[in-house]
Amino acid sequence: MNRKAPTQKYQKYLITASLPAALSVFGLFLVYSVVYEENILRFQVQLFAVLAGMTGMVLLSALDFRRFRRSLSLLLYGISVSLLVLTLLIGDGPGNKSWISIPGLILEFQPSELVKVLFIFTFSQHIARLEEEKRLGTLRGIAALFFHFASLTALVLAQRDVGNALIYCFICAVMLIAARLRMRYYIGSIAGLAASAPLLWHFMGEHRRQRVLAGFHPAADPDGYGYQALKSMAAIAAGGITGNGWLALTAAREVPALHTDMILAALAEQFGILGVLFLILLETALILRIIVIAARTDMASSLLCIGVSALIFGQFIISVGMCLGQLPVIGVTLPFISYGGSSVFSLFCACGLVLAADKPPVNDAIK
Repeated sequence: MNRKAPTQKYQKYLITASLPAALSVFGLFLVYSVVYEENILRFQVQLFAVLAGMTGMVLLSALDFRRFRRSLSLLLYGISVSLLVLTLLIGDGPGNKSWISIPGLILEFQPSELVKVLFIFTFSQHIARLEEEKRLGTLRGIAALFFHFASLTALVLAQRDVGNALIYCFICAVMLIAARLRMRYYIGSIAGLAASAPLLWHFMGEHRRQRVLAGFHPAADPDGYGYQALKSMAAIAAGGITGNGWLALTAAREVPALHTDMILAALAEQFGILGVLFLILLETALILRIIVIAARTDMASSLLCIGVSALIFGQFIISVGMCLGQLPVIGVTLPFISYGGSSVFSLFCACGLVLAADKPPVNDAIK
């Protein structure tokens, strides 16, 4: 009997699980620094979400979905559609309809955050099943995948949640690239997007068009659409190399939505460029760790891991780009860092699925 194998497996588990835990603890310090003077309840909500998320990650990691994931994926797809439709019917929120209030509690839940994780699970299984049946490269198979993706993304767009809809698109694209879909489908998709761009731009409305333009050039409207990004950039610059210390926030206090979309500004002012580099190191380590797991498991599990890494990477890049005034401010959270119970809980669940996927292939397990 090889006694080293269980020990090595336990060590790998701890390494993978410790990275999102470390990020969330860092995030708790940042959320507290932003809200403790105004609304300490937000910190308490974030702490509860982190603890619930860690619990969910541990529970999910103990499961083996491989023997029943095909039937489970159909159920989860139905749940995803139901949650998004329910949000359209009873949801509310600032500028969108993305939030559902939980009766009897002062909490709100954003279903599109959890559905992102469910989408990764169901889409990975869908691709793997088509590959197993030799139908992945067929027009009918591509149409089925497109319907799977578009049905959920359209419901998110109907909630006017452009940020999350873009993340869905990014996850879909990365997973299909990982599945080695034929190049002609990518060329066709890009051509279709390019052809429809003028029409999409027309129907975006003046408010959203101005937000997009200000995202790439905030100085063009410093007192309007560019205000948030410019204030964020000023706070980042105020932190210098080493920062002004924990709870030492001055410039960042002027940044709207500091505790959510723009929390990188609070990080940079308190801990400087070194703090930002530390965050980049942790996020990168987690993404690479997930990719390593993807390389040693079966196709469906590998695609699931790729999808989770795309989720974290996409949100990280967009969030940083918003705070640096290089991308439009579209309401995307910094993974495990920003205030948002739905986001952090869902990300922990995604990591739990990755840990559950980090098992020997089914045939090996049977042997």
